[in-house]
Amino acid sequence: MSRSTQLIGLTGAATAFVGGLEAIGRYVGAHGMFGEDIELGQWRDADGNRYREVVQADPWSSGPCIFTCLEMRFASEEEPAPGEALAKIRAGLEAASEGTRLGPSEASELLDLLDALGGETRLFEWVRDPTLRDRHQEMDPAKGTYWI
Repeated sequence: MSRSTQLIGLTGAATAFVGGLEAIGRYVGAHGMFGEDIELGQWRDADGNRYREVVQADPWSSGPCIFTCLEMRFASEEEPAPGEALAKIRAGLEAASEGTRLGPSEASELLDLLDALGGETRLFEWVRDPTLRDRHQEMDPAKGTYWI
């Protein structure tokens, strides 16, 4: 039995969904067991909403099995400048670690920044299904289930 990275990818439903969207590029979203780059897709719908393929889970079965799902960001949502947001979060955490109490407005601002950085909604996620074990099956892409 050879060991290798297995890119399982999106569920069948997610694959069908992105088939009707405009592809807007690929990006390195994961790395395989030998450090190889794994490219994942990005799409946009007619309303300008953005969809990005992301790693949902990577259980091991003779190598990593990379299951992906979609993350969506609405066109109306403004993406924060990551460097600026992270600098504010870092400063707030440093102040708190030095014993400075954050007021409600400072704490609220930090939480808002964290929410904005991770503001995507996940779609078409894989679901663990232990009944696949009984059928000696590791996954069912059509149903979006896996058991590894």
